[in-house]
Amino acid sequence: MTLRLRVLAITTALILTAVTAWADAPPPVRSDPISITRGSPSIAFGNTPGEIYGENPLGVFWGAGWDVGGPGPILHVAEWAYGITPLAPGDNNDAHSNGERRPDARQFIFFSGDKASQGVPLTAYRNQFLRNQAAGDRFVTNGATWTSPAAVIATGAPTAIAPAFPGPLNILSANQTRFNEIPSIPPPVFNGTWTPDDMDAVELTLMDLNGDNVHETDIYFSLDPTSPSLGGGFFPADLLFSPAGSGAFLPYAPAVMMGLDMFGPGTDDIDAVAVWDSAGIGIADPGMDYAIFSLAPGSMYLAGPDGIWGTGDDLSPADIFVTDFNGFSMLFLPAAAIGMLPTDNVDALDVEFFVQDPRPQVFDWWVQLSNFDVWLPPWVPPPGANDFDLILWGITPEQLSEFWTGSFPDVTVTDIGGGTEIVWTGGEVPPGANAHFGVVINDDTKPEDVEMYWTWDGVRIFDIPRLWQWWDWVFDGSQTMVVDIIENRSPEPAWIMRRINTSNTPINLGDLMVGGRLWNSAVAVDPAPLLLMPGEVATFDFPFENTIRGYAMMYDVMEDAGGIPGEPRVTFLNAVSTIEFAGLLGDLNCDGVVNGFDIDGFILALNSTAPDYPEYYDQFPNCNIFLADCNQDGAVNGFDIDSFILILGG
Repeated sequence: MTLRLRVLAITTALILTAVTAWADAPPPVRSDPISITRGSPSIAFGNTPGEIYGENPLGVFWGAGWDVGGPGPILHVAEWAYGITPLAPGDNNDAHSNGERRPDARQFIFFSGDKASQGVPLTAYRNQFLRNQAAGDRFVTNGATWTSPAAVIATGAPTAIAPAFPGPLNILSANQTRFNEIPSIPPPVFNGTWTPDDMDAVELTLMDLNGDNVHETDIYFSLDPTSPSLGGGFFPADLLFSPAGSGAFLPYAPAVMMGLDMFGPGTDDIDAVAVWDSAGIGIADPGMDYAIFSLAPGSMYLAGPDGIWGTGDDLSPADIFVTDFNGFSMLFLPAAAIGMLPTDNVDALDVEFFVQDPRPQVFDWWVQLSNFDVWLPPWVPPPGANDFDLILWGITPEQLSEFWTGSFPDVTVTDIGGGTEIVWTGGEVPPGANAHFGVVINDDTKPEDVEMYWTWDGVRIFDIPRLWQWWDWVFDGSQTMVVDIIENRSPEPAWIMRRINTSNTPINLGDLMVGGRLWNSAVAVDPAPLLLMPGEVATFDFPFENTIRGYAMMYDVMEDAGGIPGEPRVTFLNAVSTIEFAGLLGDLNCDGVVNGFDIDGFILALNSTAPDYPEYYDQFPNCNIFLADCNQDGAVNGFDIDSFILILGG
């Protein structure tokens, strides 16, 4: 059969399948479901430790937690939907999993720790602990495991992390503000007031696909020792199973199938888990299904085979174990391998399997961090300025977050119809001084226009060159590349000099100040200022590497100072930071899972026009068409169909 006829035959079959797959409405924005433990301050506002919460939906600012009068964590799956009880003291969802793919693959480990966990010095976890924020954050390992869960079971030897780049063993993957947890502050800020919420279960893919707070996927989970639902003969180290939409739960794997509770029922407690249910769904099949997990402090398994605490065979609540349900478990990753101390406790866990791919597929969360370090020229009459206005045309307030005041005590955000005005006030900036402040655009939307100007008590006194920087992908006929773009919307010419820096942790607004760590260590790209005429758009090749988690492209922007050529200057910085690891091959509707809902997106990808693929991106503007390259040959075409079908059936 020719390739053309083969593509037509398989595509027709996919279209017929899609009729059933789209019987329900398309899924909402990806939610990254979590739970929070007893004692978390958000529980005092009516949340419960049994409900499953999700990432903030569109229209809710990140950081709108109860400590700032916001809505707090957003419900994703209700307790009754998976059969647990909300009655006081209520059940505590201690660990959950949607079910994973590829137990034979290397894995990225996503995790969180409890409130007492400190992390190894110089890691992202330790940095967040020192800021009193770590318990509600989600972290990820700096690289994938050397070997797979199945291989560790087969060889009996624990694995380690193969670092993607030099540096710390863990990376901040998501700040607690992404889930409206307390405290409602960005990562670099010290939390001196609130006890942080404690994330004690995490999953990277949706459970509720249509917004009704009922899970359309199966849930594997465990409950803490004081949960009333354990009174029916279940124990804290048992894994439970709630079929999609069932309103109830069943046993999945009793503790003894994992070699737990050997010192008596209830002597162990699973408090983080990821499950591979590859054979009979809802039943743990020995030798065919797998799970990795960690145990709560005090679990007798951690006392080692001799059952005596304080001897050389003790294990850690931050260790991660693996089982194939044949009646035993073994060490999968020691605490030190993920940058945690033996005294720490990993209490939330998930994985993404490793896909070796050099192309830019790490952008499954692409945000724009705009930090402004702006110099007020000395020829501005005294007393200077006390406000700074930024208008982003084509950007709504719902697309913005982390309005960092920096040099200003206050900030107001106003929807002005067609755009958003942000006003930082009360700075008392004298002529010749520098001020810094910032804002985050939560996606890769490019503003249609931008206005920036200094004011004194609301009176406009000095305009800043209207430049804006963004990134994009281009196809040069053989490969997809990331490019850096800057546009001069001002009526006057401007000169720019670029600096670039990369970071092995996500970049925060506070990292970008002039004189800060990223500014001082940035590499100058241009040996001399580049002239950018009014209306001119400059495009530069960007040295993208998929092993780096944060990028900053920083600009010195220079203009004539009061008519005196060569006098500096106005400076502002702008950065785009990539936060998470690669998306899943085959996930063409970018909901975090690969299933029948991706068929229409896959067909659209195959029939879209390179290099811009407008047909695909018109329908899926925030997705990545190269997740359709299922055979990993660097192109999206009919040769990917067989591989897509294999992944879909996976």
